[in-house]
Amino acid sequence: MAFKFRIMFIWGILQIMFVVSSYQMTEKVLPSPPRHLYTTSYEFNMFLHWTSANSTGGILTYYKVQIHCTDPPNCSLERRDKGGVYYAPGFLPDCDSLKHVDGMNYSCSLLSAALFNTYIATVYAINRFGNSSASISFFRPSPIYPLTTPAQPIKFNATEFQQGSVRLSWKDQAQTGNLGLIHYRIGYREEGSNINMTYLKDQTDKDTTAVINNLNPYSKYCFNVKKQFRSGNISSPLSTPAVICLHTKDAAPSEPPQDMTCLELMKDKLTNVSTVLVSWKPPSKKHQNGQLANYRIFYATSGPINKSTVIVNASQTNINLTIPKPHKTIQIYSKVCNKHGSCSGISETCYINGQPDSTMTKLSGANYKMIVGVTIGASVCIVIIIVVVYRLSCRKKKTTQRDIFNDIPVEEDELIYHDLYDEPGNNEEEHEYDKPNI
Repeated sequence: MAFKFRIMFIWGILQIMFVVSSYQMTEKVLPSPPRHLYTTSYEFNMFLHWTSANSTGGILTYYKVQIHCTDPPNCSLERRDKGGVYYAPGFLPDCDSLKHVDGMNYSCSLLSAALFNTYIATVYAINRFGNSSASISFFRPSPIYPLTTPAQPIKFNATEFQQGSVRLSWKDQAQTGNLGLIHYRIGYREEGSNINMTYLKDQTDKDTTAVINNLNPYSKYCFNVKKQFRSGNISSPLSTPAVICLHTKDAAPSEPPQDMTCLELMKDKLTNVSTVLVSWKPPSKKHQNGQLANYRIFYATSGPINKSTVIVNASQTNINLTIPKPHKTIQIYSKVCNKHGSCSGISETCYINGQPDSTMTKLSGANYKMIVGVTIGASVCIVIIIVVVYRLSCRKKKTTQRDIFNDIPVEEDELIYHDLYDEPGNNEEEHEYDKPNI
């Protein structure tokens, strides 16, 4: 018996020595600080969140939370107890000795923080060698009760009431809860466009219609409307959008046929007709404003330009015209029209002179400006010449009159000299002097 006791005693001593030596050999490693601290609030609740430390050195680690008021007179923190255990001021019993788990996200209630005050929350990562900590400042706001998420608007319609203008209308669904004031957000976008959704100014619940102007003709647009509740600075999430798409109506082409050319191919003097090849290009796609139906070619040899008209299918880009009286000037231009009969403006005009040495010309803007400039310059020159001739004729007339006057004889008796002088006591008198010898 005594022998067994001695063996057990020696074994116990060895165990103690082993534990002590192991403890002495262990490196003193502190845990790394907690990560990603932030706070959230919901209605009356507020929480502190963080993520576990990256490293603990393989040693058992716990977390504790303490909050400090930045203005103690207004938000003093007292000792608190939980289950008979007292905690120092600021330490939160609900967040005491939370065991470390790698990669875990933690939350801690901050209900003990007084409203309308600023605090500093500190999270400690603690092991037997000490602790590391991380802190964050937060403000405890007034309770925020979220607004109800609005229901999707219904009976959403879109109508193009005039060219390029669409009227939208919708209805609301009845709801209960914390609603606030109703606002609508209306947006639209042209299909295939690289431009982001365009939004109108938000509207209140008093108006469940909207008008959108300046839309391109013959284009597909999609419209949406979303509902939102607002109360002060608080806004609810936007509702699911109500969506509707619409094709705008086509319109007259906004560009005439392009690159109009005319070439006289043949002139038959026997039949007194001329054959002219007229060619053109269609307007650019963005200016067609719908499906093109036909081209209308107008030509005349005298009188009004719209004397004769030839209608050509929209798939054609040239035509041979047989025009009588080739000895006269031929004027040719064109328009492009849609299926509703709406046409573009006129194209450039071709002028073909039927004289034997004539060539096809176009009255371009540059030629027109040159003609106007030459006309104005010639008019100014004519006016200057007229003024110069008039001035010269007036000068010659005056010279002739002076010469005639100098040729008239003058008698000596007609030359009388007078002088004026004052005598004391007399007024001005006229005195005659002896005439000088001439």
